[in-house]
Amino acid sequence: MEQKTEEDAEFPAAAPPSRGLQVRRIYGATVFLMTGAFLLFAVSSWFETRQSALQELAHASRMMRDSTAAVLGHQESMLRVLGRRLEDLGALHAPAEGRRLMDLMLSLNEVVAGFGLARPDGQLVLVSGIPPDRPLPNLREQEPSRTGLMEALDHDGMVVGRTYYFPLLERWLIPVRIALRDHRGDVVMVMAAGIDIDADMAMWNSIDVKPGMEIMVLRADGLPQLVLPARLPERAVTYGTPVAVGAAARGGDDGGGLTVDMAIERYPLRVVARYDGATVAMDYFRHMSVALLLFAAAMVLGWVAFRLIRQKQQQYEDDLIRQATHDRLTRLPNRLMLEDRLRQEIRRVQRSGCPLAVMYVDLDQFKRVNDSFGHAVGDGLLLAAAQRLSACLRAGDTVGRLGGDEFLLLFPDLHSVADVRVLADRVLEAFDGRVLVEGHELFTTASIGVAMCPDDGTDSGTLLQNADTALYRAKDAGRNSVRFFRPEYSRAATRRVVVEHALHLALEQEELRVVYQPKCDARSRRWVGAEALLRWHSATLGEVSPAEFIPVAEDTGLIAALGHFVLVRALEDLVHIQTIAPAFTMAVNVSVRQFNSPHLVTGVMELLEEFGVAPAMLELEVTESIMAATVPQLDLLREAGLRLAIDDFGTGFSSLSYLKRLPVTTLKLDRVFVRDLESDAADKALLKAMIRLAQELDLETVAEGVETAGQASFLQQQGVSQLQGYLLARPMAVDELLVCLEEPAARSSR
Repeated sequence: MEQKTEEDAEFPAAAPPSRGLQVRRIYGATVFLMTGAFLLFAVSSWFETRQSALQELAHASRMMRDSTAAVLGHQESMLRVLGRRLEDLGALHAPAEGRRLMDLMLSLNEVVAGFGLARPDGQLVLVSGIPPDRPLPNLREQEPSRTGLMEALDHDGMVVGRTYYFPLLERWLIPVRIALRDHRGDVVMVMAAGIDIDADMAMWNSIDVKPGMEIMVLRADGLPQLVLPARLPERAVTYGTPVAVGAAARGGDDGGGLTVDMAIERYPLRVVARYDGATVAMDYFRHMSVALLLFAAAMVLGWVAFRLIRQKQQQYEDDLIRQATHDRLTRLPNRLMLEDRLRQEIRRVQRSGCPLAVMYVDLDQFKRVNDSFGHAVGDGLLLAAAQRLSACLRAGDTVGRLGGDEFLLLFPDLHSVADVRVLADRVLEAFDGRVLVEGHELFTTASIGVAMCPDDGTDSGTLLQNADTALYRAKDAGRNSVRFFRPEYSRAATRRVVVEHALHLALEQEELRVVYQPKCDARSRRWVGAEALLRWHSATLGEVSPAEFIPVAEDTGLIAALGHFVLVRALEDLVHIQTIAPAFTMAVNVSVRQFNSPHLVTGVMELLEEFGVAPAMLELEVTESIMAATVPQLDLLREAGLRLAIDDFGTGFSSLSYLKRLPVTTLKLDRVFVRDLESDAADKALLKAMIRLAQELDLETVAEGVETAGQASFLQQQGVSQLQGYLLARPMAVDELLVCLEEPAARSSR
């Protein structure tokens, strides 16, 4: 999968010919002139659209202002007339006298939802729709009725209250109050009414509100008194939220839209009409649609003509860039482009902080495919691998081929290491199953090394090196696996190079020595043999563990020379040992590389003859994998009289079918089963089964890692043949071994 970026422009491209440059200039000038004319027309149309919208808003505002003033003025006059009539009837002291008149006035005025009559102290004495025997509250008791009462007492005219929802009537009402005074100016009574904002007879409900337009009547505190069009589900929020419309916005832009603001002179209210920005923009685009289509058509035709002229030249340039930046076989980005994109992704990590995963992918055993089926089949396998890797990518990821059977994947914008693990598992799963290439059914796996930016490096060189180091760890772990880079890997890689260099000089400088760990008979506890072990004390590194230098020797091929050195030294020392203990046997480990040598059998027999050691006195220890793969050589060694032992039995891929036909004499039970046998019932059961199996097959058994008397006692009871471990003796030099063998008490008590 490719990912073109602005960085690709850094790669070499062919210079366009002069004719192409002239065409580009003509095309550019034409586009510039047409665009300029279109922009002038677009600006002019915008001002016309805006002016038309402002005129519509002004007309709607005037209608709302006049209708609102008329409704409120009518209600004020009606309240004054009704109040005087109620006063004449003495309704303050005899409410029943005024109820019939109040109900009559209510039936004649459909805009009003109800009337109320209160004394100057705020006590309601009469409310339409409420039975006469029901007690009425005092308006001073609660807000906002107290606020409305006090405003009415302080003003000569009608006071308009805040719009609210009256549950009893299930209506939204505008409360109005007016204080009626006598000839001395003292308040006689307070009249109240509720104007139904949804009444059909209300003049504002006949106003034509165009789509996208909103008309509001606002109080001085910014709270809406009336909003058109009515949004019923949202009224609680609408009438409870102040609206901020600045004085500077009146008659102009308001947050991307247009607003017109007019005051209602008689009451402290004002009318605001506005279009939102989207409505104005849609109206503008409707006016511009024809011109825009013509302009777009002209641009498209011009672009098509320009592209036809430039097509051949562009194709030539693209081919040059692709050849320079892409792998010829897989068509994936090559090392040049991958390194450029890696630098680009590193810069993105520095800006965004989102981690980047650099993933090395190497096909396992690819060389065998090339050697067995030829390079054509190998190329087909690489193409199939490229397709499977591309299918694993997300949008924005990159995969490329570094060379050979190595691919590099870049995964940006990650959130955690868990995301990388999911992606790596997806890559491993992509190689599950067969690949059919030119009639050959192939099976391949992949090893993956991962380095994270910024944790594992902030430059391309470091990230690639660390990902390669992690890949080496995955290969070393047995392939078909994923390894994430760790700092100790880098130190280990450096240490490995140092160890490898020093190991080449170890034989020449006589830094290697052989020590012997005795084995005793399980019943008599007498030493009957020993295992030859290689030790290395480097002049520069000091004491180096076999667990460290043996794998290096196996990878570099030095293991054959080291194995020969151990075998020669062990046989040489065995000659001296047998002068004291003639029946003493020697066990020597043999590597895979030694067994793969066609000269193994003849070489061992020549050494036995050279030192005069009987073949039965030498035991070769090999792993289960060697046993399964080299049966013919094992048969030759066994026929020559040598003893053969399976080392670390039970920890590898043990197969009873192999064990049945292998020419072995001894099973060495691994220390992992012995270590916890006193506390682990499973280990006891496994040891019993393995010892019983060996007895049935007439094989000797050697238990490794015996460190406690309890372990030795259990193994002895189960019938193990020999014991080996620190309880009996630690590895020692041949001189110390000879001294111990000369002491009968020491031999038998260990």
